[in-house]
Amino acid sequence: MNQWIRFSEFDATNERKVARVKDFLDRNDLILSDDVELYVTASEEGEIVACGGISGKILKCVAVTPRLRGQRFVLKVIDALLEAAKKRGQEELFLFSSPKNQSYFEEHGFKLIERSGDEVILMENSDNLEKYQESLKKYKKEGSKIASMVVCDSLVDEKDIKEIESISNQSDWLHLFIVCNNGVYEKADFEKLSQKLEYLKNVTVHENSDYLISKATFPTYFIKDKAHLSALHAELDLKIFKNHIAPILGITHRYVGSKNSLNTIYLQTMKRIFAQSDKSPSIEVGVFK
Repeated sequence: MNQWIRFSEFDATNERKVARVKDFLDRNDLILSDDVELYVTASEEGEIVACGGISGKILKCVAVTPRLRGQRFVLKVIDALLEAAKKRGQEELFLFSSPKNQSYFEEHGFKLIERSGDEVILMENSDNLEKYQESLKKYKKEGSKIASMVVCDSLVDEKDIKEIESISNQSDWLHLFIVCNNGVYEKADFEKLSQKLEYLKNVTVHENSDYLISKATFPTYFIKDKAHLSALHAELDLKIFKNHIAPILGITHRYVGSKNSLNTIYLQTMKRIFAQSDKSPSIEVGVFK
């Protein structure tokens, strides 16, 4: 490996360097994510040969020039990204990648959370999933019908409230999960919604979680078939919910509100994934018309 390869880092405000990263990704059939905050590049004789980015807690846009692939050079890129994240005080990280890279990331302490087909894996380098599951245990309630629903915190209106009330009346307990609008979580919206629902005595409102995968955080840069993105996002999000969240709370049903903008692909995937009973109990899907 060339000893003259040098690593550098810069933030998204450096438009000239970001443009060079975009050009490198384009040449490698990848797409620049517009939410990357910090970049790491490896250069040889002034030319980028590898790069990676950090967006919040997520590692993104990791790419290596074909000549250096298969030489474990991607591990050096991950090292540089982890060091950059550490300097920012961010040591607990997630990454989305192709399954073919799983073993590389495992060597750096990342663990598989879930996969979507043969195209996307989600990994993390902490024990936060286990901690999240442990935190959920205190909310488990007994009953033959334990319902769930996912809503966007800032978009809940009176029609949603009535549907939530209807579900709670039909269930032993209802777990209401909050997802943030456009990837931005506002605790004030969560608190406002919790207050609105205080009159329902068999409802638990759960704050936004890293393990409810929104379209805002789902990766697109390494997926060539953009028409397939919705299906991949749906499968990953729903597998995490079904296999890692629902069993902790004993959830038997999941409801979709009439105002929910779920597309046909997401709803079809939900019914397919939730009907399976191999890894965890099946979940019945209810849809308001």
